Amino acid sequence: AHEAKWFSLSELPALGFDHQEVIQVAQQRLKAKVIYQPIGFELLDEQFTLTELQHLYETILEQSIDKRNFRKKILETGVLKNTGLKRTGVKNRAPELYEFNKEAYQGKVNFSLF
Repeated sequence: AHEAKWFSLSELPALGFDHQEVIQVAQQRLKAKVIYQPIGFELLDEQFTLTELQHLYETILEQSIDKRNFRKKILETGVLKNTGLKRTGVKNRAPELYEFNKEAYQGKVNFSLF
């Protein structure tokens, strides 16, 4: 346990037992679930930018997503709440910060981004 490290999924070392299969199944389930359930919000800080959220989805799905379409679809779901705050300490224009609106999601029957 003292030598535990983080690895990119594409750069995993050889794993013992059935751990490689466990990781592959978990990755497949995450890819499938992130499209119809807002589980991505559990993987971010409480407040996040739309760029951070999009990057998370692109990482999980292993594909690029058109920025305008992603923002339009995610905002249309109604599950984001604009905090009125902006991320500070960034090079470009300070992006707005959002939070996951759990109450708005509870009433959704279908959460589908794609």
